[in-house]
Amino acid sequence: MGASDTRSRFDYGNIYLQLDHPYAVSGTNMTGYVYLHLTHHFPATSVLLELRGDEKCKWTEQRTHKETFQGDQKTYKYNHYHNCHRIVVHQRFCLYNFGQDGAPPGDYTFPFNIPIPFGCPSSAYFSGTDCAFASIKYSIKAILQPNAASWLGEVTFKQNLIVREKAPASSDNISASINTNVKSCCCCCSKGSVSLETKFEKDAVASNEICRAMCQIKNQCSLPIQQIKICIKQFTQLKSESGIYKRSREIGSREFDGVQAREDTDGFSKLLQIPLNELESKMSHQLFYNFDPVYRDEVGLVNFIQPTTSGLHLNITYLLEVKLIYKIRCGKMPKTSIPLFIHAPEIEGFTIIKAPEDWNPTTYNESNYETPLAPIEMAQKQVFNNIAYNPAGMGMYAQSQLVPGGRAPAYVTYTAHSQPQYPLAPPVRSQLKPSAPAERPCSDKTPLLEPKEETKE
Repeated sequence: MGASDTRSRFDYGNIYLQLDHPYAVSGTNMTGYVYLHLTHHFPATSVLLELRGDEKCKWTEQRTHKETFQGDQKTYKYNHYHNCHRIVVHQRFCLYNFGQDGAPPGDYTFPFNIPIPFGCPSSAYFSGTDCAFASIKYSIKAILQPNAASWLGEVTFKQNLIVREKAPASSDNISASINTNVKSCCCCCSKGSVSLETKFEKDAVASNEICRAMCQIKNQCSLPIQQIKICIKQFTQLKSESGIYKRSREIGSREFDGVQAREDTDGFSKLLQIPLNELESKMSHQLFYNFDPVYRDEVGLVNFIQPTTSGLHLNITYLLEVKLIYKIRCGKMPKTSIPLFIHAPEIEGFTIIKAPEDWNPTTYNESNYETPLAPIEMAQKQVFNNIAYNPAGMGMYAQSQLVPGGRAPAYVTYTAHSQPQYPLAPPVRSQLKPSAPAERPCSDKTPLLEPKEETKE
């Protein structure tokens, strides 16, 4: 199992992790399998599953400082660097205990059903001006744990995990309307009234779907409507203990034919739509120079519009807007809008590995063990002095529990379960002379982008 992926190979066989779904949803359970193939006896104590999430952000802010010396006042400019990191979640679950005798040769299948803590923000990436970069990343790792007396290290298989937040009370066919006067020339000259009523198909979409809306217009105005515009606006906020970075921009729009003066549409006859998969993400790949290396299954995630996320340091929200465009010099354009929730994209090329013909595993069914709900080890807690700042309704740590830098303590949970012992094979460890661990090919885990070396002048 997973033999085609060289990351799964080690001197004693293969270990592979397979998820049932390409993404996980916070507050629900994630299921899958850990496959283990051993060609020789391995001094293992247990099979573990590790879930980890990290949130990072950094940006540069130019500040001024004034000093007065002997009656002269001078102003200095300097750069203030914001750099934040917190562990969103870090949990370990024990899938099976081999005991002191280790794991004999054979094929193993370990089903798992583990909880994703409620409140985990969506996986997301961001890059902007002022050297602003942020990311929320998750990973899941299968671990074959050797005993303490062995000279061997942990055998692992790690892959990225896409986490989605639950859309808050998502609904379909949302209506929004406005009835206003159209004014020009410094908002003092009225050209008549206009009524706009919009029905949005839904307020929660995936980043590869299409946003649709139907609108009804009553243009009782002396000016024609040049165009009807549907657009998506993105609002991003990075937050540290000493500052806030904000950016708002229009990430995509589509224009449609307007309505003549003193005319109405025939009901909701104007169909507006904007495909999200055709919008450019405009993500700077310098993002990966600042944080952990990026691998091939992660590159595709930055090519999509990033999802709505409510992290502690990174917050991204969207607005879906329909606007009537008049040919006027000034004055506000009539518009309707709703908050839009965008889900994280799925990893491209997600497939379920097929078992080889000679695969004959011993399956330890999940009914034999029950992974309890581990404590919510979230860093989505109160770390600022402003007690009103509490995103996603998460609980809060006391200030005495926090370490310097605003990073909440993280815990690692080991949960052991009593298991039936696997029949022991004849002892072969003393006869086995394993070779040195093979080096991983560069094409498998070599970062696509190497960090640039900094030179001091």
